[in-house]
Parts: sequence; C-alpha cells; structure tokens
Amino acid sequence: MNKLTIAAACMTLGLVLLATQMVGETPNGDIIARKIKSEVASSAVTSHPVSGGAPVDKAALREEVDQLRKAWNAAWLENDSATVDRLMAPEYVYIGPNGQVSGRSVIMGVILSPSYKLHHAEWTEVQINLLSDSAAVIIDHLQGSGTLNGNTFTDNNRCSRVCLRRNGAWQIVFEQASAVKS
Repeated sequence: MNKLTIAAACMTLGLVLLATQMVGETPNGDIIARKIKSEVASSAVTSHPVSGGAPVDKAALREEVDQLRKAWNAAWLENDSATVDRLMAPEYVYIGPNGQVSGRSVIMGVILSPSYKLHHAEWTEVQINLLSDSAAVIIDHLQGSGTLNGNTFTDNNRCSRVCLRRNGAWQIVFEQASAVKS
C-alpha cells in the first residue's frame, strides 16, 4: 500500500469513528455505533474464512468491491430499491453534504419515494482501498442532478463508503458525501 492509500484508509476509519460517535447521540445510535466500530475493527485484523489464511488475490478482491460500487450506483440511477436494500447493511449510516446524519430507514425512504429521481450522475476519481479481505473503502467524486419532493437538486460531492463482506456478500455500512466547492 502506498502512503496515500494508507492515509485515505486511516482518514475514512476516523470519519467512521466520528460518525458513529455522532450517531451515538441519537436514539439507539449507541448500539449502531458499537456495531460499526466492532465490525470495522474485527474485519481489519482477521482474514476472510474462505481464504483459510491463504494469501488473497487483491485484484480479484478489488474487482468484487468495484462490482458492489457499480451495482450500488446503477441501483440509485434506476430507482432499484430492492438492490439498494440488499446492498445496504442493517446498521447503515449516511452523513449528507449538509452534515445531517441519517439511518437506513431514512435513506430507504428516499429511494422508495415516488417523487425521487436521479436524472444524471457520474462517479469519477474512483479509489478502492482494501483494509482487509473483508473491509474496504470506496472514495469517489459524484456529480449529478435529480428531484425529490418537487425540488431539484445538484450534487457535486466527494463521497466515501465503508464496505464490509459478511457471509460472502459485500454491503455498504457507512457513507458520507462532502460538498465540493465550485
């Protein structure tokens, strides 16, 4: 791993810990915070059971995470709530560009809303940082537009997602979007 990758992984893990502290201030947030911290910490030090401790093909692992990223992005573009539901971990937490912390039910409410439509989105500057064979961080730049509840919005965000593999399937546990100043 190069220094930039290590710095990005450490920074994202710090964001996860900060976010889970913020979530801990909400009802039932302390349980969510403990679960996320525990999952990230344990996945960073253990190997995936399928590997049996053998070396893992990092390129194949990175491709798995990239497929998760592509499926997630396509699901949002296509209003595919079933795929979002499957790829979103039970303890999912989202921090929006305005700093608002939202849980899984709020974000599922967005994609299930008949008034939600993402008209255009492009994800560039994609980085996939493997923390272990069951934990990864995706960082990218999202530019797009859409509508929700009759309001038009424009996205220009630097995004990060913490992804964990459990029982052979990758899910997104944490996501943050930070506004990029024009």
